[in-house]
Amino acid sequence: MDRGMVADIALHAPGREGDARNHHAHILLTTREIGPEGFTTKNRDWNAKELLEGWREAWAQDTNRALERCGAHERVDHRTLEAQRVEAQERALEAHARGDEAEALRETVRAVSLDREPLPQLSAGAWQLKERGIEVAAVQVWREIKEQAVEVARVAQELAEKGRAWLERVAERAAEQVREAVERVTPADAWGDFFAAAAPGASAAAEGLARDLEVERRQEAQREAHEREARERVQERSTHERDDGHSHEW
Repeated sequence: MDRGMVADIALHAPGREGDARNHHAHILLTTREIGPEGFTTKNRDWNAKELLEGWREAWAQDTNRALERCGAHERVDHRTLEAQRVEAQERALEAHARGDEAEALRETVRAVSLDREPLPQLSAGAWQLKERGIEVAAVQVWREIKEQAVEVARVAQELAEKGRAWLERVAERAAEQVREAVERVTPADAWGDFFAAAAPGASAAAEGLARDLEVERRQEAQREAHEREARERVQERSTHERDDGHSHEW
């Protein structure tokens, strides 16, 4: 409102058919400023990329605050996957340079988890076809990229687990070599707890994406079952009609 822009927001619950998680909103914005006398001239500055990026960042911040309030561990980032990956790689190099191997490994795992293609946006028509079990080219690409994302998340999680084991071995060797200062050596369990957060999004991403794919597979199986039942009913009806025809001939 401080910009003189009017936003019309419609909150939609999931439809009776389709994904029950599909709570969403439609937002319509004016292209003309509004003042005391009503609508005035169009403001072309509202089309600026910088303004859009600012809105995306503000949305991410509000979303993360809401996730934190409800106790969720997931976080969102408005930046591209590439920008996030580059940042993680730079942080890993910086941590390695200052001798913080745990932080370097954590950022490396994060970079690996981000090394994937973004999931493409399906049009409303393509999504409806997908829900009906019709595999158009856009849906096939969407499934392939989603499966690749699941695999990347799995690799990142595996790397995090191996890194945790490596840190535990390092701590154990340090404890053996410096017995007189064992109290000052970080216990293996503490290293494990610390590195458990090495890839904060990797495990959640793997589980979430895998869960989505499993939902897709179940829905496909249900559709196939319904289609099979429909074919059986048609076949059964045809058989009865043929039997009735034979009885009439007698």
